[in-house]
This record gives sequence, structure tokens and C-alpha cells, in this order.
Amino acid sequence: MVGVMQDVTQRHDIERALAVSQQRRDALLESIPAPAWLKDRAGRFIAVNRAWYQRFNKDPGFAIGRTNAEVFPGPFAAEREREDRIVFETRKEQRIERMTRVNGDVGWFETVKMPVFDEKG
Repeated sequence: MVGVMQDVTQRHDIERALAVSQQRRDALLESIPAPAWLKDRAGRFIAVNRAWYQRFNKDPGFAIGRTNAEVFPGPFAAEREREDRIVFETRKEQRIERMTRVNGDVGWFETVKMPVFDEKG
């Protein structure tokens, strides 16, 4: 029999800090009354608030890990992908105003997309 014992305190501290960070992120998103979301560099949703799920008539958790193409119909998804690419490539905020149909509603909507940088840029 071989036994190995190692100190995993640091890993537990990191996991705890990550959980707190995610709770803060989620609390911030939920405090926004309009649909709000976060995506990773690959364009996958990593966090979505309740207002987003209600606006797009999706079940909670549905979008997490998915791309626009996996969440929305073709032309709508393609346009969102194009907008996202501009933000990722220019590293600048984009404000998009459009008349569109969402959940049967036709109206003018403004979307603000902005990059979020970590300590490495």
C-alpha cells in the first residue's frame, strides 16, 4: 500500500475565492433590469440574467455554454455573431440601435456591447 498526503489548502482557497467572485458577478447581472449577459472569447454565454431569459423566452440556464447560433434562429444569430466579432477585434464598445422583432414585439432596441479585460488585457 502506498499513501500520499498533500496540502490542498491553496486549492481550496482559490476555489472559495472563485465561488465568491461568481456570486458577485451574478448579483451584479441580476441587479440590471434589462437583459444582460457575459460571453467568453469563443462567443459562448457564460452568464445571463433573469431579464434576458424572460425577454427571449428561454429556460434559466439554457444559454450557458452555447453560442448565438445554438440559441437563436439563423439571421438573428448571424448578426449577433458579426457584432460580437467587431467588439472582440476592435476591443472597443459598440452601440447598436435597430428595429427588430423579439418574442413577437416589434420595436427599437439599443444594445451596448463592450469588452471586459482581465489583468493580462
